[in-house]
Amino acid sequence: MDSHFYGNKLRFVNHGFGGEENSETKYKFVKGSVRIGLYARADIQAGKEILFNYGDNYQLDWLLEYNEKTKKKKREEEQQKRKHKKKKAEHINLFELIQQDGEAIFSDIEDD
Repeated sequence: MDSHFYGNKLRFVNHGFGGEENSETKYKFVKGSVRIGLYARADIQAGKEILFNYGDNYQLDWLLEYNEKTKKKKREEEQQKRKHKKKKAEHINLFELIQQDGEAIFSDIEDD
């Protein structure tokens, strides 16, 4: 869903955690109903992103899955790098052998 077309003013508020939150929620009773208000912890400069902690379970499953995929991708990239490095080393060794063999072959030929 694109929050540009849907939602209220809270669509501009994002999840923050680990001390980066600059706002917090407070529950209040208003005319017999519970209302949730969003309050700045300190002055927030214009253009600064508004962050508050959505809670401990916010997209936890998605985040864990994302972290696992990221770790797997990094492991695969490292394996590819090691394979590439090994192949490069094998090519260098092969090139050295060819040079050595070539020198041995050509050293038997006399210049005219």
